[in-house]
Amino acid sequence: LMINRNRGIKIPVICLFKSIPAIANVFAVCLLFYLVFAILAVQLFAGKLRRCYASSDTTQYFEHIEVGGEVVNIRTSFDCARVGGVWENPRYHRGFDNVFDAILTLFEVSTFEGWLVVMAN
Repeated sequence: LMINRNRGIKIPVICLFKSIPAIANVFAVCLLFYLVFAILAVQLFAGKLRRCYASSDTTQYFEHIEVGGEVVNIRTSFDCARVGGVWENPRYHRGFDNVFDAILTLFEVSTFEGWLVVMAN
């Protein structure tokens, strides 16, 4: 093999293979950590991050709208349907409606990649 020919690379490769069980243990602890907080987030935030979006434009959402001379504050899916909107989660992150999506959202926040968009909600 190529590793047997190059003595300088043989030692790091052997060390890497011997460290796989320790890396798996760290991965399992991290996964358990994410799972616990994902379950907590689903219990606290499931369905609460949804907004009323215009049917044609998914970037514009309504907080209140004037219908027939009265101002309607949109807080429920019923209010959204009344003004002709679509009641859904923001498109740019998954949210906390189920545990899998919550784990992905928590991972996104913990890696600091796109976390500002998530936290703006």
